[in-house]
Amino acid sequence: MASLFELYVEAGYAPELFWRLTPRQLAAQLRAAAKRQAATQALAAEAAWVGFRADHRDLKAYQAALRGQDAALPPEALAGVARAASAGLPQVTWAEFLKGTR
Repeated sequence: MASLFELYVEAGYAPELFWRLTPRQLAAQLRAAAKRQAATQALAAEAAWVGFRADHRDLKAYQAALRGQDAALPPEALAGVARAASAGLPQVTWAEFLKGTR
């Protein structure tokens, strides 16, 4: 089993600071390092999942969100997006929709 000193250094802390720590400080720093490692692994797993499941546009939006960039379209673009999404769909009147004829 690794010694506390080895764990401390493996966690990325400066070896010369180890001997100045109280047991509580050491435990707190090692817990923080474990949390950072778990968060890094979770982010890597999420990124792998998104990269596998998302198409190119969704992946670019995900990457932009991670960088803190807003990749959302402005509100005035909504009409054009709705037109493009509905192109080629059959036209149904409200009455036909309510009757369920199509």
